[in-house]
Amino acid sequence: MPKFTAGKRVLPSGVHATFALRSATPYPSGVVGLHYARQRGRK
Repeated sequence: MPKFTAGKRVLPSGVHATFALRSATPYPSGVVGLHYARQRGRK
């Protein structure tokens, strides 16, 4: 049985960015497309 991970890293190690889910689109195949947007930090 293959091992599955929770996800793939899209940012290099040590980089922190916060994202918010903006929308989710279900498709007939059962796949769900997720659209995220980066949250801006407060200054």
